[in-house]
Amino acid sequence: MTATILPPFLLQQTEAAAATVAELGECWPEALGMGSGRRSSYFDLPYLFQPAFRTLEPEPLRAMGAFVRLMASAIFLHDELADGDVPQSLVGQRTLRLMALQFEAFHLLQHHIPAAAPFWGRLRGYLVEHATASLDEQRFSTRERPWSEYTEDVALAIVRGKNGMARVVAAGLVALAGDEHLLDPLEKTIDAFNVASQMCDDLMDWREDLRRGIPSLFLCRVVHERPRPAEPAELERQLQRVARELYYRGHASYVIRTALEALEVADRFREHVPDVQLPWYALTDALRRQCLKLQQDIQRITDANVRRSLEQPELTLELPEPDGPWQGLAWDVLRFLLRQWQLGFGELRASVQGQSGGDASMDTSTRALVLEALCEADAHLGGALQGLLAREALLLRDQLGLLPDPLSRARLRRALTRAGDGAWVETHGPTRDETRPTGERDDEVLAELLYTQWLKAPARCTESLQGGADWLEARQLADGAWEGRWNLGPYACIHACLRLLTRTRPGSPAIRRALGFVRRHQQADGGWGVGAHASDPLSTALALLCLATAREQGGEAEDLDRAARARAYLKTAHEPDGAWRAQPLLRAAPGTERYLGSRTLTSALVLTATLEWHRRAALTADSADLEPSTS
Repeated sequence: MTATILPPFLLQQTEAAAATVAELGECWPEALGMGSGRRSSYFDLPYLFQPAFRTLEPEPLRAMGAFVRLMASAIFLHDELADGDVPQSLVGQRTLRLMALQFEAFHLLQHHIPAAAPFWGRLRGYLVEHATASLDEQRFSTRERPWSEYTEDVALAIVRGKNGMARVVAAGLVALAGDEHLLDPLEKTIDAFNVASQMCDDLMDWREDLRRGIPSLFLCRVVHERPRPAEPAELERQLQRVARELYYRGHASYVIRTALEALEVADRFREHVPDVQLPWYALTDALRRQCLKLQQDIQRITDANVRRSLEQPELTLELPEPDGPWQGLAWDVLRFLLRQWQLGFGELRASVQGQSGGDASMDTSTRALVLEALCEADAHLGGALQGLLAREALLLRDQLGLLPDPLSRARLRRALTRAGDGAWVETHGPTRDETRPTGERDDEVLAELLYTQWLKAPARCTESLQGGADWLEARQLADGAWEGRWNLGPYACIHACLRLLTRTRPGSPAIRRALGFVRRHQQADGGWGVGAHASDPLSTALALLCLATAREQGGEAEDLDRAARARAYLKTAHEPDGAWRAQPLLRAAPGTERYLGSRTLTSALVLTATLEWHRRAALTADSADLEPSTS
């Protein structure tokens, strides 16, 4: 409830009510803490309407104020007990305190309101409504009822019922003043304000509600079943998905409109006391301003994000004349990728989402690999793609929590690091546990995670890098490969492991064995394929990257010949627009046998491989050091 500001003469009344509660607390054991508890704006309700009851004497008003404090405190305490927020050792003590609060509240008003007065029947009705609404909400929280049944009518009934005890202020004021003509309009304005206030609370607290499994009108417009307990990473993905739906599908705007409409109902109380300026109006006006500001902020942020995602900046790029056959092939595919970027990577998104059953998060996983290829091109162009890279990094970094598997998250972190977003990656990087080898850790995932660490600060993570090298050496298969579970074919996993080992343990015999596997499996046409299948451009690009990480591991001249034959194969498989055919690579989801691929993804990996071999060819021609790049 929004904070209230009372004039001095009413502040004195509230202080008198607080003093009364403190005096009553002295009658009970000190351990119950009767005089303690959280401050609430509900305590001020009787005083917000007091000017409308000119005949009301100070003493009955003081009793009403103390009654509201005691009853509100009892309800807050009940909610804490029901939600399990009270330590088990204190449950008994808090239960006794609740009983004491209710007893003193009822006892206070007996001196001012006769037992036969309508007030007591109304109080029973409010309590029954509160209990009914609380039980209804509990049924949704315990899955007794599905969230799909949490309709607007149900939600508003629960809001009015749970906040119905606020109506006791209306019943008490008219009973103490001896004039009931304001009862109905008072109840309606209090109900309407509570609906508006609850809508704002739901909008602000929906993440915590989702974590705790508490339904709300706002949340249940998107989430139709109470979520089951999830690991932190999975919960974060749920939150990201729900946030997109809530804010970009109009649900937030709808809830704010509901709040504003409720405040219009609350304002109708002015018609019944037109000549009185109540403190109540300041409260409703403040909540209205809060709603309007929320509405403006949400609209501004969502509009900016939508524009940012739709608008592509102009990119004028004159590629230099190719310096050799590797760079000539690379420039052809780079032109294709830049055209795809201008089109919002439509081919990539359509292909991947179609193959993944509509999972938009997989678009991010593949775009991370494309971003890294563009980073490699930028290194050859002296920073000419910096604007493009910065924009892609900004669009992709907020999607980290949506990625469904650790390998995709590792690739995105690496791509963002190479795109110059390393500071952001540092604060959202893998935890220590994520990079510790365990029996459940996939070889490729560990290699990718540790390589991202190496990119950022190799000196700071020597222990984890060496531990990872030990792990990969021990896990290598007899044929020289590693068992990868996230990509189709062996070469992506081999490349990830080789890239880490050549940087952290260049003399490892595992490097020689892995290179032997790659060299043995080159096919007669110069390409590589998956298993017994024919050569394909994607496997060929990945195998070329494996050979490029070799440093001076032997057979350099033979590897150059192998690479030249692979380049000839890639030229024959080249399509007229500068791309290569789609080839499945990334597993669509953990545990499935569906793999994702697209022409854009294949071409991006070919770009990375051709640029790396262009660099190596130039270095070899100059008899320079063969230190590998970061590809």
